Amino acid sequence: MRKKKIIALALITLLVTAQFIVGGTDFRDVDDAQWYAPAVSRWGDILADGDLAFPNRLVTRGEFAFVLNSVLGFSERPPTFPDVAQDAEYARAIGALQAAGVVIGRPDSTFDSTGTLRRDEAAVMMARAFGLPAGAVPEFTDTAAIPGELRPYLASLQNFNFITGNPDGSFAPASLLTRAQVFQIIHNAYELHGNMIVTEPGTVLSDKTIEGNLIIAPSVGNGTVTLNNVVLNGELIVRGGGTNSIVIMGNSVVHRIHVDRVGVSGVRISVEGGANVAEVVVNGGLGTVVIDGSVGTVVVAYKAAGTSIELAGTADMVVVSAPAASVLVADTGRVADVVITATAFAVELVNHGNIGALTVENVTVEIVDNGTIETATLPEGVTITGGAEERPLAAPPTIVTPPPNDVYS
Repeated sequence: MRKKKIIALALITLLVTAQFIVGGTDFRDVDDAQWYAPAVSRWGDILADGDLAFPNRLVTRGEFAFVLNSVLGFSERPPTFPDVAQDAEYARAIGALQAAGVVIGRPDSTFDSTGTLRRDEAAVMMARAFGLPAGAVPEFTDTAAIPGELRPYLASLQNFNFITGNPDGSFAPASLLTRAQVFQIIHNAYELHGNMIVTEPGTVLSDKTIEGNLIIAPSVGNGTVTLNNVVLNGELIVRGGGTNSIVIMGNSVVHRIHVDRVGVSGVRISVEGGANVAEVVVNGGLGTVVIDGSVGTVVVAYKAAGTSIELAGTADMVVVSAPAASVLVADTGRVADVVITATAFAVELVNHGNIGALTVENVTVEIVDNGTIETATLPEGVTITGGAEERPLAAPPTIVTPPPNDVYS
């Protein structure tokens, strides 16, 4: 069986776009009149056997893992599922997705790589692999049949136009997926609605408008991606990149960035020149997320528990909802408002720069101030330490104790 990795093929300007052609095979079993013909013609090489794509064959869980890893390029790792041998077919792809948190296996801790794949299972894997932010409730006629814990994933895929459902408006979550359907989902992600996916480090995008979403794939690794004079009408999803990685410069306009870096390395978002970034949402990542330059709002979401954030530039507002998060405002950092919400247990805030107004809603927060905090609204029991040794406070912060019978009591 031929298994060609998409990331190994030549890329035009190192970017996956609508002009990216995968393979050149004319499959004997694909009728051009079929609805799936464009998708299978473009992506079918991943699982094809010679000039046969077998579009109506049910896809297995192992095959789907291989497809996702071929497209996005996670770092391959040996799997730890007890039913997947190290030398088994698709083992390295399964291990890569397992290490990235894309797959967690069956309730009995197996992966079941030869088992068939339900539509709702594929949706969860797809949303996790692309790092899409969770949605609310998907809009299908059979939403009630979709398990509640899976609905945010399907809503996310629907919001980003990765899935559209059946012609009758249903999703049919328990239906099994064919290869043709899998390749159509991938086709939607890459080719339709103006989406772009960057798979190679060193990619530079200049002087263009992207109508859809831009995804920095895990295959970028610790490399750099630069947006110069780019207007992004969709959202930027960061799954790869390193400590000098995502540079937004010139007159670029990005409405929202979602950061969910795969792996243990940190990532840096650098906003330079006249670029405008309205919001950065940190959804996860094991390394430090550095935000440099001027941005509007920074949100450290609840699911980013344990993440470290460094603010080296200016921000209008920072909202921290993640438990055990570590937030550092560097010497060059200037934040007008910082809000640490009630869900942010055991958060550490260290300030070396300037914070205009600090509001804390959780009594387990630790605050070390070696810079300037102009006003602070703190619950009883939370104090501010630091300041004397590393840098004296320009002026003691004004501590405002919330009145009785409010949310803190």
